[in-house]
Amino acid sequence: MTGTPTPIAPWQFDMYVDAEIDGEATPEQLAILEADPVSWNAALLALLRDAEDHLASARSLRGEEREQVVADLESEHRRLADAWARRTGQRRAENTTGPARAPRSARDDRDDVDSGVMAEPGVVEVQVSWEPGRVVAWAAGRNAPPVGGDELVHMLETSGAPHAGWTRHGAVPLPGGARADAQAIPVGDVLGWLVAAGAGQVEGIGESVRWLGRVAIWAVELTARGAMVPFLRQRTRRGGTARDSNGSYSVRWTPALVDPVRLARLIETMPGSLLALDQDVDGRALTRSALTGMVDAICRDGARQLEMPAPPPTVRTATDVAEAFLGRLDGSAFDAPTRLAGDVATRVERWGRSVTGERGRLVVRLDPPDDSNVWHLAVFATGNRGEPLPIEQAIVNAGAGRPHLEDELTRLERMLPALLRPGGTRRGEVILSQDEAWNLMASTGPQLEAAGFDVELTTEGPSGRDDYLHLRHLCARLGFCVDDRGEVIIAIAAATS
Repeated sequence: MTGTPTPIAPWQFDMYVDAEIDGEATPEQLAILEADPVSWNAALLALLRDAEDHLASARSLRGEEREQVVADLESEHRRLADAWARRTGQRRAENTTGPARAPRSARDDRDDVDSGVMAEPGVVEVQVSWEPGRVVAWAAGRNAPPVGGDELVHMLETSGAPHAGWTRHGAVPLPGGARADAQAIPVGDVLGWLVAAGAGQVEGIGESVRWLGRVAIWAVELTARGAMVPFLRQRTRRGGTARDSNGSYSVRWTPALVDPVRLARLIETMPGSLLALDQDVDGRALTRSALTGMVDAICRDGARQLEMPAPPPTVRTATDVAEAFLGRLDGSAFDAPTRLAGDVATRVERWGRSVTGERGRLVVRLDPPDDSNVWHLAVFATGNRGEPLPIEQAIVNAGAGRPHLEDELTRLERMLPALLRPGGTRRGEVILSQDEAWNLMASTGPQLEAAGFDVELTTEGPSGRDDYLHLRHLCARLGFCVDDRGEVIIAIAAATS
């Protein structure tokens, strides 16, 4: 005879509901949920309503992160709607009120399961799709039926993917009405395999795996050079209502200094199979979501290996929120008063905003010395038509973008204190001595490049007109290197001759 499940705390019941939504609930957890169907349905409905509220709010956001936030919340809403449908047999219609999506590009019209770069008709290869935080693997090929679950597992093992960590995922819809069995895994558990795939070291995989591997390589590069910032985010999947005085929060690591040219190149080359789970997802939002998810996974794993002061067991004050934020850089969740945590989250967001957007980079331009042997340095921003504008003029004409330019210039001035030297006629312009110019080219300049600024040297072009050479291009052209102390070995002065 089966005994009555032991009563549990509400927070633990909510945790079991979350586990069932993810498909990870144990038989014991499912037994507890099934013993209280009314509470189970109420918790699911509350989560679904919260997701709908968050999604409606996100669609009214402005800024470069809007598409990524909306894509993440739409995916979360679908997962909750699927759980509600499994439980009740009913499917709630998603509120689609909001701005229309951008027109789809030509790549979205491809009628194959991949980008058309398959080996040949009939070849079945491992493909992947992306949903926030997870990689979904399946196998199919042009003019070939999709493989079943057991064969997919075998193909993943043959390609060198991890053996453990995969869970069964809902079937992936394919062109023509077919559906492919799928397996899902947290992105942090499969990063090594993706990096190898992106580097061309894995066989038997489709172009979608290699594409996601290139995103993984970029995520590793950004993290290795410290180009990421931690933000405090309120978790959307939580029991209760949006009016609760307490909320659940966690740290989410976000990539910084994202190269817009590299991002655009990835978006342009995205295989269609990445969108198999939802053809309406915007390519830019998916790419940003994948890059952010990978950076977040790397940083969380690294933070778990650090010895940190224990966070406060109960968060009641602003100081407690700050200590919990610093003590839980591994992404573990904590409850906090929404008013206090929201204030901290807003300040952290403001602090990191200047390096997490996709706006154009400020340009530090150094002119060669004049007759008095002094060098002129000026800071430029990119105008509406792509033309360089002196930073002071660009700030005046920036409109809604003015706060970003102000923040960026302030950040630059902290790294290049000479810009704050009194006596200048314009902000963002200064005269440098020979030693200061040398230091800029040999030491400070590479640091500015790494921090997301462009450094240019003015040279005379073939036609006698001024030409502007990026410092990193100058390094490549002249082939100079830097010794262990960070000193340039060859004379950069030759570049201006």
